[in-house]
Amino acid sequence: MITNAKDKLISSSPALPNVSGAINLFLQKVTLKTLVKEQVEGRTQETSEKTFFNVLAAKQPYKPQETDIKEEGQRAWKWFRIRVSVDLGVKIDDIIVLREVNYRVMSISDAREYGSVNYIVCEAFQ
Repeated sequence: MITNAKDKLISSSPALPNVSGAINLFLQKVTLKTLVKEQVEGRTQETSEKTFFNVLAAKQPYKPQETDIKEEGQRAWKWFRIRVSVDLGVKIDDIIVLREVNYRVMSISDAREYGSVNYIVCEAFQ
């Protein structure tokens, strides 16, 4: 009998195969830092909250057809998907720093049953 991915089911979702091993193959060890917003003396500041060392992550371009073209023409901004092996604990509008570049979190999707948390980010301009 031949077995393949369809025969290895995830306990929480019996209709989907477990592909976490394949996802982990293209993740690399990186150091990530997160910046969160907080109010300091009536001003909003972004401060460093945590640094994650040797986290498995991958950055890939976000498909152009998946970005909305807004009236202001914001499509020229650089959008990416960052897959991380752990939950960074950030919220939408917080910042993930990868290789000294700030990326603002625009969307979060939890796919931990597949071995990653996906963050849709936009390169944050200072």
